[in-house]
Amino acid sequence: MIMTDIEYDEGGHFGAPRGFHIDVANRVFGLTMCVPFFRFEASGQDAAKFDELVKACDFLSWRDRYEIHACDGTQWSLQVKSGDRVIREISGSNDWPVEWRSVLALLDFCQCPVSFDYSDEEDDMRDDK
Repeated sequence: MIMTDIEYDEGGHFGAPRGFHIDVANRVFGLTMCVPFFRFEASGQDAAKFDELVKACDFLSWRDRYEIHACDGTQWSLQVKSGDRVIREISGSNDWPVEWRSVLALLDFCQCPVSFDYSDEEDDMRDDK
């Protein structure tokens, strides 16, 4: 099955809801539910690097659920689509897969102005480092 779109949304106790969308087929990254609006389109030499970074995220291998029990924090969901069809639904609460570091590398490459990086304290609580 070919991934065409990735949709990530998060919210929680701190801050407004936010997210991003990756149009894998057209090599476009954009922020959703965020101000300011941001869009990055990979072309030329950037296209191959964009593809490599998306592949490194390995979205299809993620577990269905990531969770650290806490009274507050960040809840998130991610959908992987093939065309109009959702092929994976993944969610979490205060925990992310180890591949999240690859997602951060992709966001850095796209020059995303919003940080989706989480504190070292949360990293220390993870059981899948």
